[in-house]
Amino acid sequence: MITSSALSASLLFLLIRLTAAIDPSKPHPFPLINSPNDGNISDIPDRPVDLTGDPTSAGLAPRDCSEILDDYDKGLRPEAPPSGTYRIFPVGCAGCYFNVYCDMQTEGGGWTIIERRTGGDIDFYRGWDFYKMGFGRITGDHFLGFERIRMLTEQKMMELQIWMRDIGELETIAGYGHFSVGNSSQGYALRVESYYGDAGDYLTASNNGRFSTFDRDNDGVVSQNCAKYFHGAWWFGSTPGAVNCGSQSNLHGFYYLGRKELPNFAGPGMSWRPVPGPGGPAVKEVVWKVRPMGYTGSLHDPRGFAASVPPPPATFNNNGIAPGPVPAVPTRLH
Repeated sequence: MITSSALSASLLFLLIRLTAAIDPSKPHPFPLINSPNDGNISDIPDRPVDLTGDPTSAGLAPRDCSEILDDYDKGLRPEAPPSGTYRIFPVGCAGCYFNVYCDMQTEGGGWTIIERRTGGDIDFYRGWDFYKMGFGRITGDHFLGFERIRMLTEQKMMELQIWMRDIGELETIAGYGHFSVGNSSQGYALRVESYYGDAGDYLTASNNGRFSTFDRDNDGVVSQNCAKYFHGAWWFGSTPGAVNCGSQSNLHGFYYLGRKELPNFAGPGMSWRPVPGPGGPAVKEVVWKVRPMGYTGSLHDPRGFAASVPPPPATFNNNGIAPGPVPAVPTRLH
């Protein structure tokens, strides 16, 4: 028996397909989402779409924020899309969609925000299931969730850019030309390559490390749980059997305000350690965003820039675990 919700979803997508076929100059059928209730990751589950096959095969559903700009270039949007909350349909979502915040301004735009932490109202000291599925509000502080992030990094080779502001109001960038995470059984292992920016490279030390939370100890340290010790959740990067936690950063640590420096290395606060010595200035704001490797922005946007990221090495493996042949980068179907 077909439910009313399933029938409604089917009729909606049939209407979308017909609209695009009749007049491709019409605005994109997935516009900016203005409802204040669309941003709560914990309360809004991935919603099923009653379609046979991948909805992106019709060329109607953007798989990430860069494809929303692509639709503008193709004349499917009458105006350049502003930064804001949009629905995307990643390949691995298997007939569903979810909401993300898109940065359409920075360096040509097309960035999908996977984490924002600009205040202390959202607690990042959370367990494994929260980091797996996501928490917070898309329009405010949030973590998108590793299952969603993995969909983004598996469908295309992705660049990562981390923007930070410390308590001294210094703004810095740490970028990585190649970024991916493994699956849940692999502990969402981190893979980053080709650092660029002015913040210093304090994430490569965690490369291939498994993500740890206070209730899922994947750090390999025999004497302690690094997530509990540093009051955070992170790729603590230690080798199996290590005596001490080996991370050089912890951006999911306790939100620290009112102090210019952390009491010790990593300490109980957000840290990137951008200067020599114990700790360094405490980080008070951070935004993580990804977009396809080499993406230069909208063809109609003068803010687009020539990517300086080198091509991936021959041994780069998109699953973020072991070397292997370079996977083919999927192209959007039309």
